[in-house]
Amino acid sequence: MKTACYIRVSTDRVEQEESLENQKTLFIQYIKEKGLELAGFYSDVESGTKEKRDGLDKMLEDAKDKKFEVIISKDLSRLSRNVKLAYQIKEVMENKNIHLITLDGLVDTTDFAKQNMFGLYAWIFEQESVRISSRIKSVYKSKMKEGLFLGSIAPYGYSITESKSLVVRDDITHLIVREIFDMFLKEHSYQGIAKHLTAKGIPTPSSVAGKSNAGSYWHGSTIKLILSNPHYTGDMVQAREETISVTNKNRRALPLEEQIRVENTHEAIIDKETYARVQNIISKRKKKGKGKQKKITYLFTNYLYCSDCGGTLKFVKSRKSYLCGKHHRYGNHICTSHIIKEDAITDTITDDLSGLVASLSDEKLASAIKALRKQNSQLDGEFKRLNKLISTNDNKKEKLLDLLLAETIDEDIYRLKMNKLNLESLNLEEKLLGLKSQSEGNAFYSHERLVKEINDIKSFTTINRNVLQKFVNRIIVNNNGTFDIEYNFKIN
Repeated sequence: MKTACYIRVSTDRVEQEESLENQKTLFIQYIKEKGLELAGFYSDVESGTKEKRDGLDKMLEDAKDKKFEVIISKDLSRLSRNVKLAYQIKEVMENKNIHLITLDGLVDTTDFAKQNMFGLYAWIFEQESVRISSRIKSVYKSKMKEGLFLGSIAPYGYSITESKSLVVRDDITHLIVREIFDMFLKEHSYQGIAKHLTAKGIPTPSSVAGKSNAGSYWHGSTIKLILSNPHYTGDMVQAREETISVTNKNRRALPLEEQIRVENTHEAIIDKETYARVQNIISKRKKKGKGKQKKITYLFTNYLYCSDCGGTLKFVKSRKSYLCGKHHRYGNHICTSHIIKEDAITDTITDDLSGLVASLSDEKLASAIKALRKQNSQLDGEFKRLNKLISTNDNKKEKLLDLLLAETIDEDIYRLKMNKLNLESLNLEEKLLGLKSQSEGNAFYSHERLVKEINDIKSFTTINRNVLQKFVNRIIVNNNGTFDIEYNFKIN
């Protein structure tokens, strides 16, 4: 029977890396002893409570495609410490008639006597995770009560010492924090402050923290977070939110009485009176915002793109026009306005579609259908070619494994050749995925879809969101007021 081996460790520490190899060795020995056939290894360096894992997701997808008949794992906790996920895995296996065996002997779905134990062990392992999480939280809270900063990134304007305390950075960031509070008290909006700092070229919190995905633009949400952070008063306030559970990683805010506050642990950047005034204003703004109307989606929202910066255009009521979003948020030094009226675009689309309807002859339709059939035939041929190459590569992998299990070749040669085959398979899979993506795009139409689109064109009366969804991909707006419309299809 073809057998998939699932390996998981919680961290990427060196000793855990050795555990990955140890688990792999155990699996190879087990497969040899039982006379099974190795279908592949799937591995993750993640917590067992986490539902989204690349290796596990890939294994479950392959299970749905019946690429193996048995899954083996060192123990059930390697697969899941989450009862909900454990039963999702169990459901996939039952639907596809795939067995699960754990090397600790506790779970074996080929053994009827052990099948009913699955739920019990899944619950036990989740409870173990709950207990571990509870102990970790207890240790963390104890350290928080000592005034130690346990966050991984210091608040903007501070840095973390080796002794886990906060110190004011020796740069301009603490001055920027004071400027943010000062501007807010002078009735500047969150986004207005963000726009001001971006225009001045002030480094963002993510860039100061050295994040790989750091951007150079400030955002209103970032300003609000800074204004709401009590650490700037010199007090250490932690445990302000927590994960809902070990299996649900969404976070929820904790009430003030459950937060851990230790006063005067570090130098303040903002005095407590100023901070209190700011919180009072934020609170009033929240109340004022209650009951406001839902956000309006304008006709061309998410269809208009700036030809220079590539960002979307947004409708600005005061201008009764669409403007480049980055220009509107950050000003001329980032991008120009690219202002355009709605009527200009609707008139052009109406003319284009009306002209297309008038030009649709039976001969042109027949020609388009013939071209589409030829296109789809070529696509189908390429699908078959790639799938055949992938199948051939899989056969080579199986033969290579046979040589390893028969001890005709050693593990070094096996890994060297298998890595080469895996690289070839990866390249073929990428080409196949690209082909699938291409076939699902607007360039490839079935005969039925083409006829339906043509009938839709003939029946349109006014330009609305429904018409746009059917016919328009996007519209590129130039700064001189001209624009280019990319339609979803083209009939020559």
